[in-house]
Amino acid sequence: MKSQDVFTHFGTKAALSRALGYTTAAFYKWGEYPPEMVQFKLEAITNGQLKRTPGTGVRGWTRRKNP
Repeated sequence: MKSQDVFTHFGTKAALSRALGYTTAAFYKWGEYPPEMVQFKLEAITNGQLKRTPGTGVRGWTRRKNP
């Protein structure tokens, strides 16, 4: 799913923020695609109306390399 598809589905960023429990400021960090974990959450919230696109969203964490 693309970020624009998500915004269109919910109508307003305020409605989207209520559905996800995020502040609207969080959406400004999204690129073309929402983060992967958000895509999973949105797919569940919308009962599959929005489908995640595997491998497209930025992950919300980084892994440390073991020395």
